[in-house]
Formats: sequence, structure tokens, C-alpha cells
Amino acid sequence: GHGVVAVLDPPRTGLAPSVCKALRAAKAIDRIVFVSCNPHGHTLRTDFVVKGGSLASNARVLCSARGGSSGPPFRIRRAVPVDMFPMTPHVELLVLFERVRS
Repeated sequence: GHGVVAVLDPPRTGLAPSVCKALRAAKAIDRIVFVSCNPHGHTLRTDFVVKGGSLASNARVLCSARGGSSGPPFRIRRAVPVDMFPMTPHVELLVLFERVRS
């Protein structure tokens, strides 16, 4: 079976990079289920997104093979949009990250 699965549903402001670095360093975590209500990040509005808190920025910290984070990286295994608010432009994005094991 798999180890620990972290389920994240951050606010629209996103996760601070320090949280992503802590997740990356927690080697017991094998999978992350990330629910993003702001998948476009700061591209539409910059007034409420934490610096480095967009989904793209969070994914870079979690998945980058280069330095800056301890622990093996994750990779995006699947992304599924979910229309929880029909008739509006809003969409949730579920992203499954899996730890890269050598």
C-alpha cells in the first residue's frame, strides 16, 4: 500500500512556499491530494494571493528536481477540474501529486 496521503484544501490565497517545503521534507508523505479553488493563481488577481502561493508556484516547489527543498520531489499524476458552481466561471481543480521514489 501507500504511505501517508496529505489532503490540502488551501484558501484562495494559496499555500505559503514554506508549507510546500515542509510537505516536501516530510518523507512519510507519498501522495498529496491538492484542491485548488484558484487554479489560475495570481494571473487574474494579485491582491489576495500569497507571494509564491499560486498553484503553479506551489507545484514548482513540490516537483522541482533542483535545490531549494529537501526530500524527494513529487510529480503531478493527475489533474481533474470539478465544476462545483455551475453557471459561474469558477472551477475547482483536484491535483494528485505522487512522491518520486528512486
